[in-house]
Amino acid sequence: MVKKILAVTIILLAIIFIVVILSNSYEEPLEHVMVDSYGQPMIDFELNNTDSKLYSVTSDSGKPKLLNFWTSWCQYCKEEAEHLNEIYSNYKDDLEIVSINLTSSDNKEEAMDFIKKYNFEFPILLDYEGTIASQYRITAIPTNYFVNSDGTIKAITYNLTTSNSKNLIEELIRK
Repeated sequence: MVKKILAVTIILLAIIFIVVILSNSYEEPLEHVMVDSYGQPMIDFELNNTDSKLYSVTSDSGKPKLLNFWTSWCQYCKEEAEHLNEIYSNYKDDLEIVSINLTSSDNKEEAMDFIKKYNFEFPILLDYEGTIASQYRITAIPTNYFVNSDGTIKAITYNLTTSNSKNLIEELIRK
């Protein structure tokens, strides 16, 4: 009987420990992170846009890029949406912004509602198969790749705001 009580107590403590760890791990969004992709060439890709037309994203366009990966159910993605519109408004002539919905992990109708709600003016692509998310090793959302005009990856961020991206974007544009 004592062994059963001890076993149940240990299991309950383990469950409580796991719940506490998981609930605290996403309280604050991650900010600016440099990973092993830094300096590597971006991966060119093609996806359908929201009008079902094929859209190409290539490293040889000569323009710096912001690649934004998101889902409609992600709270941080919702917070980021306003900043993306502002960034686009401020830098649309100098920075190519492409937003990729992880449609393989999202509901297309909800994604379309999200797009309509935030009135995005930049290209929105739909990754139905998760192929591009896999190639870019997306493990957290939102994820933002900043790409130099020569097609190399400059930085990856997980919490994009107008203020924390300003210096990075201006550095990309100056190159």
